[in-house]
Amino acid sequence: MRRPEAGRGLAGQSGELPREAGLVVEPAGCGAGFDYLLQLGTWRPVGGSADLAGHVADDDRWWAEHYGVEHDPSGLSCEANALRYLPHPDVIVRIGDGATGGEVARVLAAARRCGVGPRVSRLLDEDDASFAASLSDHRFGRIRAVCTVGDEVRRAAIAAEVDLVDEAVTASGRLELRWYLREQAVSRTLHRFGNLVGAEGG
Repeated sequence: MRRPEAGRGLAGQSGELPREAGLVVEPAGCGAGFDYLLQLGTWRPVGGSADLAGHVADDDRWWAEHYGVEHDPSGLSCEANALRYLPHPDVIVRIGDGATGGEVARVLAAARRCGVGPRVSRLLDEDDASFAASLSDHRFGRIRAVCTVGDEVRRAAIAAEVDLVDEAVTASGRLELRWYLREQAVSRTLHRFGNLVGAEGG
């Protein structure tokens, strides 16, 4: 299967991405919305991870065009579906062996763009056993892992109902910002018994 290459943002409905940001995507087929599809893909950074200024600029662009503005991608005349994103109230950034300074800086910059001040947990200061034991105080929280996550932490996250994100750190604001936000959809019916509200004869 041909792998579309990823860039700074998503282009079109096909899921193909511009080439310049250096990501490779393995798309998954599904009839759900595109935000949902992003969870089913495999995203791998293939270079350019040191360009923090470029990452921040891409974050700003996606915040201004997508995450930071309420919008209705459905475009229906019979129903309004306002999509908006709210800062996640409980995010932990877990930094372990193998995490680079560029990856850590990129993750923290994305969190700041979303208005999130995450708790930062470093393996050097808090071993896996201690970190796993702390997760019971973070029910419905989220871990953004910048490391390989061991079974002990995975089991503790499942038991505490904590969302564990150990996807690759990417340059794309479209991909990285979503980990620090909660998606919310507000629907409003614009018809009564099939007649559009405000339409002639409705």
